[in-house]
Amino acid sequence: MLGLFDYHVKASGTDIKAYYQEIYSCMSENCTKSAKYGLVFSFYEKLAAVLAGKADLGVRVKDAYDREEKEILKEISQNEIPDIICNLEEMKRIREEIWMTDAKPFGYELLDVKLGGVIL
Repeated sequence: MLGLFDYHVKASGTDIKAYYQEIYSCMSENCTKSAKYGLVFSFYEKLAAVLAGKADLGVRVKDAYDREEKEILKEISQNEIPDIICNLEEMKRIREEIWMTDAKPFGYELLDVKLGGVIL
């Protein structure tokens, strides 16, 4: 939300949101195909959902703010951001489950703090 990379999002000419939505679809398909790695695919599915939600969010918020479009800002703050947070929380839960299966609690506190910070 700092806008450091907003120029790159605009200048790339790429629909970054669509790119991450495509990855989301691919990961979603693989969740059901692989019993052994389903949880890992679920993690990356949620990560792709988060990135799709955030892809152009900063640009759209800044544009709406500059144009004083309060209804758009209200829509984003009441609908889009809570969806992103929900996906982040689920992603964090899945990541913790993967971690505890592989490494027990040792070292997870670092990921917990980082992902918790992103959620907040």
